Amino acid sequence: MVSQICHTPSWFKYERGLINEEQVYKAVVPEMNNKYSSETIKKVIETGRSALAIQTALMEFLQILSKSKRYRLFAMSNISEPDYAFVQSRFGSTINMLFERIFPSYASRDRKPNLSFFQHVLTQIDVFPSQTLLIDDEIDNIIAARSLGIQGFLFKEKYIDKNLRCLFNMCQDDPCNSGIAYLQRHAGQHFSITSEGNEIKENLSQLLILEAMRDASLVSYVAHTRLFNFFQDESMALNFPCDIDTTSIGLTVVDNISSSVIHNVLDQILSTCLSDDGIIQVYFDSHHPRVDPVVCVNALSLFYTHGRGHEVHRTEQWVYDVLVHRAYKQGTRYYNTAECFLFFLARLLKRAPVVREKMISVLWARIEERLANHETDPLVIALRLVAADAIGMTEKTTPRIAIDLEQLCMLQEADGSWNGGPFLKYGSHNISMSNRGLTTALAVNAIRAYRQ
Repeated sequence: MVSQICHTPSWFKYERGLINEEQVYKAVVPEMNNKYSSETIKKVIETGRSALAIQTALMEFLQILSKSKRYRLFAMSNISEPDYAFVQSRFGSTINMLFERIFPSYASRDRKPNLSFFQHVLTQIDVFPSQTLLIDDEIDNIIAARSLGIQGFLFKEKYIDKNLRCLFNMCQDDPCNSGIAYLQRHAGQHFSITSEGNEIKENLSQLLILEAMRDASLVSYVAHTRLFNFFQDESMALNFPCDIDTTSIGLTVVDNISSSVIHNVLDQILSTCLSDDGIIQVYFDSHHPRVDPVVCVNALSLFYTHGRGHEVHRTEQWVYDVLVHRAYKQGTRYYNTAECFLFFLARLLKRAPVVREKMISVLWARIEERLANHETDPLVIALRLVAADAIGMTEKTTPRIAIDLEQLCMLQEADGSWNGGPFLKYGSHNISMSNRGLTTALAVNAIRAYRQ
């Protein structure tokens, strides 16, 4: 009922200071088809007034902006003089510290969405419309402001978390700096979380963060001297053999392992870790005969990095067939998304010119067809953008990259991180793992590649 009252013509006059409180209660009666007396309307308004509360999350966000000293904050409010006096008596100590100036509609004899009210405020604060952002919960006000060249953001309390995240991203200067600051604040603590909500300390994500950021202080992993195990915990490592995937990533990222040791590992893979089809398997263990295309790609990266790519032709051909026929489109046994395959394959092409020449045109097409597909997982977007950059795709060659970049920036959290979806999974246990630190590192690299 309060909303009905506040949308009557007489109430609009009241908010503009053209009639007083006693007059508005009487004038609203016929405008509501005489269903309620003026006394009832008055009681409803007084009850609503006493229930007024500040939106805490929004106020905290505005306080952050205010303390940053980078923005000037003003308030425009459709509000009568008595209501404004009440708000000042209850919340004045909070709101007056936030805003450089408040423009109540009754004092200006005008109200939103009148264009004249916006023009009046712009003149008073002496700024250009293009330099101004209006945050409002009424679409009519947003449209009016935008028609004058003011940026507008429609804020709905129902979507408070999403709204605040979007506002944060609109108001920050450099998402990369915020992302790096997040990684630094949580250095050494970027552990994965399972789909069951459990923290898991594993080496693969740590190595990938290290490769992305080139900052060993950010990560915590077990420094193996030959074969790497996915798990850091010794009890878990005893139950799972060392794997070719983590080993291949480790031996291409860590730089303190001798060439002779690496070639010895490559010899072991060729002698004991091939399937009946001659394709590189996942584990250094004949009791776990698993094959995964992404693991094959990472093994190829290790072989080509050390000049032995010609020795794994069958694995390379199978990877090419997986790419051509889109066999990766629903993820793989150990990796959740199609973008994981495309990301690691692009990584391989940077290391292996021969493979690049063979696969570049197909990989280009496969990445391009997945761009700007309304994806909401920042990990997926970051993976394909990093992959696109690795093979030379630009915003000029591929304009849809700009759409993914904008979406990625808007998905950044208020703490500077990107909270991505599942990246890895246990092959037979249907348990997925996500890693906020890895998603953030990849997002920073993606934005750096195209925006700096």
